Amino acid sequence: YISKYGNELEGVILSATAGDPKLLGKLGVFVAKMQSLIQGKKNFSNLLDKLSFGEFNKSFKPNRTAFDWLSRDENEVDKYVNDPYCGTVFTSSFFVDLLSGILKINQIDCIQKVPKNLAVYFIAGEKDPVGDFTKGVSEVFHKFQKVGIEDVTRKFYLGARHEILNETNREEVYQNILTWMEEHQN
Repeated sequence: YISKYGNELEGVILSATAGDPKLLGKLGVFVAKMQSLIQGKKNFSNLLDKLSFGEFNKSFKPNRTAFDWLSRDENEVDKYVNDPYCGTVFTSSFFVDLLSGILKINQIDCIQKVPKNLAVYFIAGEKDPVGDFTKGVSEVFHKFQKVGIEDVTRKFYLGARHEILNETNREEVYQNILTWMEEHQN
């Protein structure tokens, strides 16, 4: 979005960013396309679900739920688990789009299209497996710096997981977002 429409924005906050999946991402796209071809695009893919999301909970053993990786706040995790619209297995077609999109947005030519004067704020939990425990977020942050984005900052929340807006320290996150927005309004 920001590579196409960034000129219409004053700033953007990117939360829980994943880095470039590189060869694993390309392999994932291939597997998703093969599953779409063989089993149909609307096939719900337990295999791709396990390959994409199945590893996220490993760092949080012993596991109380399959979604402990989302937040330290057990009430928020329980809300997610009990929500019929959350935690579902997606189709092969979804995984083709998701993985292709992640590969595309991590390419330097895509990042170069982001306006140099767009304020960008990366926020993430230090224990977020989606952002590879800050490594993926830092990778993208450095790419934004490399292409000359003038105002790019990042903030990692100690101990926080994927959904930092639903974390035990959410008030701190909200306050930092508000402060950043106030500092960047014209």
